[in-house]
Amino acid sequence: MARYRTIRISFWNDPYIEQLSPQGKLLYLYLFTSPHTNNLGILEITRRKISNETGISEKLVNKIIADMKNDGKVIVDGHKMLLSRFIKNQTSISTKIITGLESLFKELESAKLRDTLCILYPDLFAGIYTPSKGIDTPCIPIDTVCIDHPEYEVELEVEKEVEKEVELEREYELEEEAKGKTDKHYARSTTPCPHQMIIELYHTILPELPRVEVWNNKRSSMLRQRWNEDERRKNLSWWEKYFKRVKASDFLTGKVENRKGISPFLADLEWLIRPSNLPKVIEGRYDNRKGKDIYQQASEMGLDECIKGFCSGFEIQAQKPQAVIKHD
Repeated sequence: MARYRTIRISFWNDPYIEQLSPQGKLLYLYLFTSPHTNNLGILEITRRKISNETGISEKLVNKIIADMKNDGKVIVDGHKMLLSRFIKNQTSISTKIITGLESLFKELESAKLRDTLCILYPDLFAGIYTPSKGIDTPCIPIDTVCIDHPEYEVELEVEKEVEKEVELEREYELEEEAKGKTDKHYARSTTPCPHQMIIELYHTILPELPRVEVWNNKRSSMLRQRWNEDERRKNLSWWEKYFKRVKASDFLTGKVENRKGISPFLADLEWLIRPSNLPKVIEGRYDNRKGKDIYQQASEMGLDECIKGFCSGFEIQAQKPQAVIKHD
């Protein structure tokens, strides 16, 4: 089964397409790009399934296909349909393509569709099949579906470009695979991050903070990055000291009452290992101040609106008291 289909940019300038309704355009595109359509342009599918996959009512599907049949765009034989212009727009003179088409043609059971293909594309199939006598084949002007050799040449160039893109994509995948192996090698050559042991330390030292119930890829990646950023962090004693510093902070452990009536801020492990938060914790941004809590300090500075900023790690600089001059 093909992985892609070709839709020419001239598709929308085709007079036939221009006169189709929006549903007709959608259905025509569907028939060309459907995974049920093989490289001969033949698909075997019920109207109900087409309706389910396109969202067009089954009644309207029947009407549109009947109109396309009358216009010679599709040839119908039971549940099988042949798109008369499919090969013209999808194939090249590549040996592999031609061989594949011949194989599909030989497996085709419908005599009506075989005869039609021979009439439409005699250069491709006339040498391997003789049309049946007495078979009612559609009357389609040959010049509307014949494949000119110059177009074959263009299609061959397009196919080469597509094959080149596929090769480049494969090369990229191989490079990514090699890069992944290098990263894994690097990971094995360094001290692995003991996620579970650090989580247990967090639970033991900070039982008042939210427990870790889910350890997903995002959290795992953040902890691993914090672990590898600094050689000093690559031991459990560093994390034990870190969590004890957090425990000593009234603000981080929810012991500071919020004057706004909102529940006190409470850090969790994910918050503590975020790249923007961990440095601020170890720099003492959330340490207790003598005689005053964080909210008191902010309130005295007239910065009540900045209180929320502490939750995101904003720093409020202390201001020196200004001299007061009394006038008699």
